[in-house]
Parts: sequence; structure tokens; C-alpha cells
Amino acid sequence: MDQAELLREMVRKETGLLKGENRNAIEIYALVSGRKGIVKTDFLMDLAAALKKKGRKPLLMLPRPSVAKPSCRQELPPWLFNGSLRSVSDTDVIDIDYEGIKILLFDYCLSEAFADKFLKLNDVDIILADAGGGINLNTLSLISFSQKVILITPPGPSDLADAYRLVKVMEQCNLSKDVRVVIDRCPDFPSGMDAYDRLHSTSGAFLNKPLKNLGCIINGALADKQADEKEINEIAEAVMKEQSSSRIYSMEQVYERLMKVYL
Repeated sequence: MDQAELLREMVRKETGLLKGENRNAIEIYALVSGRKGIVKTDFLMDLAAALKKKGRKPLLMLPRPSVAKPSCRQELPPWLFNGSLRSVSDTDVIDIDYEGIKILLFDYCLSEAFADKFLKLNDVDIILADAGGGINLNTLSLISFSQKVILITPPGPSDLADAYRLVKVMEQCNLSKDVRVVIDRCPDFPSGMDAYDRLHSTSGAFLNKPLKNLGCIINGALADKQADEKEINEIAEAVMKEQSSSRIYSMEQVYERLMKVYL
């Protein structure tokens, strides 16, 4: 029996423990950017905190190195960021439940240890996966795993070109997901809307791919712990109002979806 079949057998065994439970549908978002260096993880943590306050049950899936330089407003335990996680074996999987926000640190591999931790997660109704920046196999794999994509980009011309390039590659790879756009580091709301309009019109004209405006972050608010949380809350409200078409009701179904991508 190969590794894929072993992991599927684990899913089948765990599934039997959950029959009959009445769960809300689980939505899966991948957060991406056109290049590395965009503050995606900070945004994810702030968004998860805002969604938690509004009654959602978020799970963050973060590549382990992404927690190295926090600047988000959400207060997290200091030991998460003191470098100790870098000494953990790559075969280990770390899961944290911090004030109702579940965080799963992973290394893009579906080991038995990962399957064991993943299948024991519960009380999750939205997954926010940090899919990284730029165009690479890990980013495209997590996009494939997701149901919806949040694309975060600054408003500069080169940033918008990088964001457009990622959308273009998604279409070329038949990863035709619904893409929501967040414009970050805007000097003001009109400039953020102008940047979104340019990206949206370019994507529509050359790719026939409509985008959706999820919101703007004014004055680089993600890098300022004391900044007004208004923009993050508005984005969380927009996510809450989206109509769900998800037919995923258990972490076993989520894991099966992961296996289709990685195995």
C-alpha cells in the first residue's frame, strides 16, 4: 500500500468518528500576491481576528517561515516569533489554538503527522491559507486547493503588473477561481479604487477574467499596530456577506481535497 493509500485510509477511519454531526459549510480561501514581500500573513492574522469577533471559526494555514516577522495588530504569543520554530524538524507539524484562532504551521507535505494533526481539528468554518507570493509550485498548489482567492497588492504600476501576471498564469493553468482583490498601502481611498479599476479592466480586456473588489488598506495600516481597524473590519464584513456555495462540511473532506493536489 503506497503513501497516498495509507493517508486515505486514515481519512476513512477518522471520518467514522464524525458521522451524524451537523456542521456549517467550510469555505477555503488562498491569499496570494504578485511577488514576495507583501504583508500577506499580517493581513491574514488581522482578518482572522476580525472574522472571529464576528462569529466565524477561522483556521490559518501558514508555511512555517511566514511567522518570522510579525507586524499585525492581532496579539499572538511571543514564543511563536522567537526563532525557536526554525529548529523544529521538517517532519513535525505544529498546531496552535490561540483565543479561538487556530493556526497550523506546515511544510507543504502531507506526512502522517500532518494528517493526524489536521484530521483532529474541529470547530472550523473558514480556512485562510497563505499561498505565498509570486509564481511557484507551492503557490499554484494552494490556489488549486482553495475555493476562492484573495489577491493583495500595493497600488504601484509594477505591483499591479505582478498581480496581473499571477492572474494570467492561473488562467493558463486552468485555475479559474473567483479572485477578490485587496489594494494595500493606499494613500487614500480614491487611489485604491483607481488601482483596482486598472487591474480589473486589464484582466477583463486581456483575459476575459472579472475580478471583485474586496477593499482597500489606507496608509499601510497593516504595518501599524495602532492604526484604525476600519478597513480590516470592512473587508471581514465583505467576506461574511459572500454567498457560500461550499459543499465541504468536515475536515475529512478538506483533507481529501488536499490529497488531490499534493498526492
